[in-house]
Amino acid sequence: MNKKIGIISDVYQEKMMECFEDVQNQIESSFNKVDSYLDSLLNDTSHSFNVNTFQLHPFVPPSIQFHNSNFLQSLYQVIQPLIKLNINNQLELKHQSLNQTTQLNLKPFTYQLIPQYSIQQTQTCFAIAINKDCSILLAGCYSQIKVFEFKQGITKQTQILSDHKNQVYTLNFMKKSNQFISGSCKSMIIWQLNYNNQWISQYILNGHTHYIMCLILNNNEDLIVSGSDDNTIKFWMNKNEWSCQQTIKDHSGSIIDFL
Repeated sequence: MNKKIGIISDVYQEKMMECFEDVQNQIESSFNKVDSYLDSLLNDTSHSFNVNTFQLHPFVPPSIQFHNSNFLQSLYQVIQPLIKLNINNQLELKHQSLNQTTQLNLKPFTYQLIPQYSIQQTQTCFAIAINKDCSILLAGCYSQIKVFEFKQGITKQTQILSDHKNQVYTLNFMKKSNQFISGSCKSMIIWQLNYNNQWISQYILNGHTHYIMCLILNNNEDLIVSGSDDNTIKFWMNKNEWSCQQTIKDHSGSIIDFL
């Protein structure tokens, strides 16, 4: 008899432990979902999100469903106020963190012109580009491309590229190689940095019939998309060499920009 009671007690204790583990797992899952949502609010950089409109309200967690267990339902009713209190405390902490982050982002700042480091140009500049480590600046000055080097806070002109015969409207550095692309009337030029640290023309891409107004590259930098004053968009792919693979002619006006 005592042996049978002991077996029943062990089974009951095992069931109790399973019940508590079930409750704990479901509560932790609920907390994780709330935490993920609150983190998404902090990471929201859209202009429509306004910290002043973020209000704290009592948070009611989703109901936890237990099947065939009145005991678990009763246990959940007892601990539910603790769950609400814990989650509202998390909301308060996230709200404080959000306020601090917003205040940091809204710190006032000013720019100061440094005349001795400024470079005056007489030609109209239609395009500029800065390489990935901010050491080189390109400026399209009418048909010329002027190359400037940044070193110890000083800007120094190092080269003038004169291969284009018309205004240069686009300049784009590549990030994976020492190359950049310039776009002018009817043609684009891909420039390569040689061993003497000089930029030289590597490829000339002809195909548009008017000015190239905008240009973007894909992440692999083996696809160039160009938009032109001739109302077309061209796709250039690098398969051992650069060539135009497709032309879109659906626009009825100039392609000025890619967003």
